[in-house]
Amino acid sequence: MARTSMRALVLTVLCATVSVAGFAQDKQPQLSQIPDPGAPDVVRMEGPYVRSAHNDEGWVVLGYQAANNSVGDPWMLLDAGIALGKGRKNQRITREAVSLSTPDGKTIPLPSNAEYVSANLTALEYRARFLHEELAFPAETYARSCPDKDGSRFFYDSGETLRAQVYPPLDGVTLNPQCRWDGTLYFPVPGGIQYGQYFLNVKFDGRLIRVPFRIMTKDEEKMLNDNYGSIKRQFEEAFAPKKK
Repeated sequence: MARTSMRALVLTVLCATVSVAGFAQDKQPQLSQIPDPGAPDVVRMEGPYVRSAHNDEGWVVLGYQAANNSVGDPWMLLDAGIALGKGRKNQRITREAVSLSTPDGKTIPLPSNAEYVSANLTALEYRARFLHEELAFPAETYARSCPDKDGSRFFYDSGETLRAQVYPPLDGVTLNPQCRWDGTLYFPVPGGIQYGQYFLNVKFDGRLIRVPFRIMTKDEEKMLNDNYGSIKRQFEEAFAPKKK
């Protein structure tokens, strides 16, 4: 299979964009095409609501069940993780390196801590606790989290309002090849979260990684959950290593 057609199939399967009308129970789901993310990354389905993308420089993993259950809300919450590839030099991923692409073609930067604190997202964070996604990093990365020193975070934790007002703003995370960063990302979404195709963008020193994920309708979500095994198999076959 050609690389272009393979990527189209993989991204289709990954995002579970399905045609519900006319679906027969004895046939495979009919999967529709979506745009290529434009970055030559390997993209994986780690779970029904967990996606990852990587290249030789790094990994980005995200869980979005909370976002998928927040259609219409003005803020999107994502469980996320970032790691360097083995053998890479230390890097600092700044706030400006992280953004969200929306279905209408807009790019939303990561907000400041002041914006996050003033939004008062306690209700969203409480709801997300019950929809939290475990981000199991692939075997190629180390299991331990990077130490939280020198403000190596994007946001202060919930309940740290006073600290956020007193301490300097957090401006990013420092990575080394022996650890990973994982935590929560927040994005204000003008007009509220809508159904459709999103991308989490993370700019490393050398290359951009884009992780595609889809906010699904109830019919699309049911189709994914009912056919996850089949979709997962298609996904793995499409990204199977090429035989030499």
